Amino acid sequence: HQKYGIQKCDYEVSFSNIMDRMRAIQAKIEPHDSPERFQGLGVDVKFGKYSFKNPHELTDGKEVLVGKKIVISTGSSPVIPPIPGCKPEKCLTSDNIWNLRTLPKRFVVIGGGPIGSELAQCFARFGAKVTILDMGKTILPREDEDLRNYVIESFKKDEITMIHEMKLTHVLHGETEHVVSYTDKEGASHQIACDAILVAAGRRANIDGLELQKAGVEATPRGIGVNAYLQTSASHIYACGDVAGSYQFTHFADAQARLILRNALFPGKSKFEDRVVPWCTYTDPELSRVGLSETEAKVKNISHDVTCYDLKDLDRAVCDSQDSGKVKVVTQKGKDKILGAAIVGAHAGDILQEFVF
Repeated sequence: HQKYGIQKCDYEVSFSNIMDRMRAIQAKIEPHDSPERFQGLGVDVKFGKYSFKNPHELTDGKEVLVGKKIVISTGSSPVIPPIPGCKPEKCLTSDNIWNLRTLPKRFVVIGGGPIGSELAQCFARFGAKVTILDMGKTILPREDEDLRNYVIESFKKDEITMIHEMKLTHVLHGETEHVVSYTDKEGASHQIACDAILVAAGRRANIDGLELQKAGVEATPRGIGVNAYLQTSASHIYACGDVAGSYQFTHFADAQARLILRNALFPGKSKFEDRVVPWCTYTDPELSRVGLSETEAKVKNISHDVTCYDLKDLDRAVCDSQDSGKVKVVTQKGKDKILGAAIVGAHAGDILQEFVF
């Protein structure tokens, strides 16, 4: 901190205070999505476990709701793999981790995707000893290798242990600690004792109990299939968000919901365009992307050019002493048409907007 003119900087991280602040922010935002707000806008809000009775009716066993047009937006839930000995109620997920009151000193994260990576680094910087257990060959497998490596190097500096190509064999839940057993890619057995286990192995669509077959809606374990107009196999029934598979982002679901409102309630229909979906993984450094990656362009045999810019060439990054990173732009071969862009570095999610719009 001396380079910024700060001579002394003694501080102590209070995990409980951090969590209290997080909950206070949640409470501040919550009224925007509250039942009371929607009721004030003239929406009837009902709670219960409803299922389809037929293509136009749903029931909770007590009353029947009738709809000319219906939208399914039931979201998704964390997937907890069937690991011998593992008790879901003893594990943390991206849904319940926010209820923690004390910092687990030894923290095991199962899964190396965006959720697992973000929370692994977060808890490592709080002071926990973090281990990532992942079946794949690397964390963040959807991202280009050279950009992903910036994040991997940052994880190493944070002393996060990353174990890949392993297979979970057993979980033992004790009174004061958990023991996770696994075999590595050579087949050798290992055990890790920890204070908390976060399962970040993906999410599955919430479709159980909906009786979709009674409405003529086709679905798979991955979710409900929709066409370009976001209609299900029953044309008067739409689906959006996590339950419709594809990208599991809030902004993606919001864009789908807006289109469904137009298509369901007004004349004419518009197709949903998902080629330009931006996203950002909030690790340090951030990793953002829109459109095709270089790897995807190669896999699809798309003739392309790649142009890279180092953040060291960006004055703002130099001024902020955050010049470690890269911008990669994929364009059509011999032309200026942008097929995709990916960025790694500080404020990557903000910088990406130049390419999105």
